[in-house]
Amino acid sequence: MKNDTFCILPFSHLNAYPNKKLKVCCYSQKYLDIEESSDDVVELFNSETYKEVRKKMLNGEKPSYCDICYDMESEGSYSYRQQWNNHYKEKVNHYKNITKPDGYIKPSFLRLDLRPSTNCNFSCRSCSSEASSKWIEEEDLFYKKFPDLKSYNPKDFNKKVNFQIDEKYLKDLDQVYFAGGEPLYMKEMYTFLENIKNKKDVELHINTNFSLLNYVKDDLFEFLSEFKFTNFIISCDGLGKVGEYIRTGFSHEKFCENVSKLKEVQKKYTDERGWCRIKNVFQYTSSIYNCYDFFNFRQQLYELNFIDSDDEILFNYAVGPFWISVNNFSFRDDIVKFFKSNINQITGERLKVHLERYINWIESSPESEYSHEKCVSDFRKRFNFGNDFNNTKAPKELEYLTKI
Repeated sequence: MKNDTFCILPFSHLNAYPNKKLKVCCYSQKYLDIEESSDDVVELFNSETYKEVRKKMLNGEKPSYCDICYDMESEGSYSYRQQWNNHYKEKVNHYKNITKPDGYIKPSFLRLDLRPSTNCNFSCRSCSSEASSKWIEEEDLFYKKFPDLKSYNPKDFNKKVNFQIDEKYLKDLDQVYFAGGEPLYMKEMYTFLENIKNKKDVELHINTNFSLLNYVKDDLFEFLSEFKFTNFIISCDGLGKVGEYIRTGFSHEKFCENVSKLKEVQKKYTDERGWCRIKNVFQYTSSIYNCYDFFNFRQQLYELNFIDSDDEILFNYAVGPFWISVNNFSFRDDIVKFFKSNINQITGERLKVHLERYINWIESSPESEYSHEKCVSDFRKRFNFGNDFNNTKAPKELEYLTKI
């Protein structure tokens, strides 16, 4: 019996980036090594490398591009591979059967994960020019001062692409996920969505900082109501002074105003059964910058009446880059104690599982390939340079950063 290594995503899903690179999915830690050059992402979907990934899975092998899921499973965690196989369990055999032995498959996408550009109106301290155009100027100056730390050219990622996918490949489309950059700041996203024919059958998931509700469309919510439903994954790594420090461009007042507007709109698009066609969750990513603020952030969401349960919070953590990853710093044990001492206040099972996974990751993560001295040195250089460039100072809630 072959090993269970199959994942439906490389067979039915496309994760594309503005540099026209692909990943098997957004969880993968590296781009596919594709030598072909094409403007047609569908053609790239059947590149030799992509076909090899599918061929290996059908033969019970583990392609290295998918190590993150196989590693999670070996540690006893519920992986993204298992999650999506379960979500589309009625489709698994179909996609196995229509794939040729060499890994070729005629595209019939169930899900698209598209990043049309790095265009963004924020420069978050845990980000870079790889995902935000607002970082280019700061990184250019930073690398001029510290050329030995330069590993890429910030301008290399400042690209845009209109993903043109023939509608014959989208007849089974179930979900579209957009991230960036900032999707609500991208005309490319709206262009793509306008061209979808079967809007009423398609779910939208938009990862957004939720700062620009009417940048492209006069009535964003009316436009999105044409789809089966829309879920805003509102990325926010802190509120108040913490949020404004971590995310240059973030305004606590404007954020609260926009979320309050969303809550009113949700009443309009809720039917008599209580089903709302426009939903949201809040996504928090823990890094060295905000690792002690999560429980305060959660409490603030309740006090602002932005959430009714912990199920409306998604918790992630930064594995890299190494200078913001908490497992590379001497007080990692203190962070573990902090989370263990507060986790009992969590009432949502899913959120508690994610926090436990975070604790386990810190406790069991291997020693970094970088020395502790380099982690601290790189962090300090970026921390101090960022403060000078943005004319900012860490608020008292984050004073521990000045002591690293």
